[in-house]
Amino acid sequence: MAFLITASLYNAYRYYAESSFEGTPESDLKARQDFLNVLNKVPVPPTEAIQKGIDFENEIYDMTNKGVESQDPCVREIAEIVKGGYWQQVIKKRVGDYLLYGKADVIKKNKIYDIKYTNHYDIGKFEGSIQHLLYMECTPIEEFEYLVSDRKEVWSESYFKQPNNMQILLGKINTMVNFINKTPDFSQAFERNWMAK
Repeated sequence: MAFLITASLYNAYRYYAESSFEGTPESDLKARQDFLNVLNKVPVPPTEAIQKGIDFENEIYDMTNKGVESQDPCVREIAEIVKGGYWQQVIKKRVGDYLLYGKADVIKKNKIYDIKYTNHYDIGKFEGSIQHLLYMECTPIEEFEYLVSDRKEVWSESYFKQPNNMQILLGKINTMVNFINKTPDFSQAFERNWMAK
């Protein structure tokens, strides 16, 4: 028996933990409910920002795999980088009480690529994510690169497997699980919906 751990679950926790108790009581309540919805795996329609990201990634996929030309120079730039790679590869690994799980956007040669669309980019934007740590831990691949765009520019963030990656990853996961376990509704939802099958 193991708990399923994904980068999206961790990102939802991180967003809630970092944003809660900073706004109005109404916004705190909404942030709490949003996190509870993630723990309960409540389907929600994609936000406008998420849909833009899906559309952007689909354009890159269509150009690299279907030969559909794009007028967007950012789509063309990223498509050139990932062309010939394997898309949406499921990766997973059991580590103690956890089943680490993800879907790599593109794996090409000795690198995992993740395509991100954002309205605003700051250097190191994804450093706090567990995605690169988790994906490299689930594979023998030792380099992970985020390809980020706002459709005006393309940025990249590269990360490399380090000897202490697993220690950092497990530290972040354990912190999240401890946080969840302190609140009964969070803990119950986590145990009910995030047990690996």
